[in-house]
This record gives sequence, structure tokens and C-alpha cells, in this order.
Amino acid sequence: MKKRILAKILAITMVLSLFPATAIATEGDESIDGGAPAAPANVSNDSLIQDPESLVEAAKTGGTITLGADIALTERLEIYADTVLDLNGYTLSSTSTKGALWMDYGTSSDPAEYDLTIQDSSDAGEGAIQSTGSILTAYRMGDLVITGGTLTSSVLPDVSTNALDISCNEFKMTGGKLELEDGRGAALDIQSSKIIITDNAVLSSGEGNGCAIDATGKNGEG
Repeated sequence: MKKRILAKILAITMVLSLFPATAIATEGDESIDGGAPAAPANVSNDSLIQDPESLVEAAKTGGTITLGADIALTERLEIYADTVLDLNGYTLSSTSTKGALWMDYGTSSDPAEYDLTIQDSSDAGEGAIQSTGSILTAYRMGDLVITGGTLTSSVLPDVSTNALDISCNEFKMTGGKLELEDGRGAALDIQSSKIIITDNAVLSSGEGNGCAIDATGKNGEG
């Protein structure tokens, strides 16, 4: 009797040994063969900024900020670090009377000169910044580089506003469009040691009484 039981156990053991290990794994366990489960294809890219709150937080630490949706601001965006703002085909709009962007400049004893690059990496090139005030105010910053995007400041005809009102080490615009619509000011009001504007860039003062560029040297030289 015992011999027959042992023979049956031995036979069952030999049959089970013929199956591959993955065949006896549970259906939901994918880690036995093939590594960890792959992420779903429709997972969104967490690095894309898609709401005002995330944009405000990202501007505190800087780095590359890439828009993933149109974003409407009611307060200006304050930037506290070196930043690359990639419009990525989307529109950043602001209805704040203080403008769309502001660069922190530190204090007289501890000055900050952060760099800012504004670009549009989308194939269609439809990225934009639209503001009912200035596009950017920076009383002291490092370098400002604009390579793409349509930057538009729309104000009332009798309001004196500059689309870019900045003092920087170097200004370089190699693409995109900067325009001041209607207002009495300049598309670019700048104090800088070096200004580079290539043929691919467009600056316009629109239909108002403003001018395209009002520039002086970093130390006030004309």
C-alpha cells in the first residue's frame, strides 16, 4: 500500500516538473518573467505644467518649465531662479495690472541676476504670452534670451506701458515676435551692456504712440 502511494506522489512530482515556472505563477504577477509591469501608454508627462498653481511653484526653483496647456494668470508670475520658459505651442496669458512676468532681483546687499530664456519648441510655433500689462519687468537680471513665441502687451491707447521693461547684462532675440499694441511706451525698454537682435526677430509698437525700442547702456549711456 505504501509503495503505491509513494509511486503516485513520485509520478505527480515528475509531471509538475515538466511545466515552466511562469506557467504556475499567478495571473497578476508579472515580475517573475519580464521585469516590472510597463506603465500605461496614456500616462501624462508630469514634467508638463498645466495649471497656474503648478506654474507658480515651478517658477520658485526655475530650471526648464514646459507648458502642457494654455494657462491664464490673474497675478503676475514671479521668477526666483535661472529659468527656461518653453511655451511649447501654448498660450500663457495674464490679466494682472502688474504684467505677466517679474524677475526677482534680490537686495542691494545681496543682488540676484537670474537668467531667463523664452522659447517655443513646438513645430507649429504657436506659443504665446499675452498680457494686459507688460510682458516682463526686471529691474536687475542676468541675460534675457528670446528664441520664439509671440509676446503681446495689449493696453489702452492712453496708458504708458513697455512690453519688456528690463535692465539686464545681455539681451538676445533671435526669433519670435514682441509687440506693444496701442499703448504709449516701447515694445522694448532696456538698459543693457549688450543687445543682439537678429533678422528673424520682430519688434512692433502697433498702432499707438509708442516706439519699438528705447535702449540705453547698462550704466545709462545712450
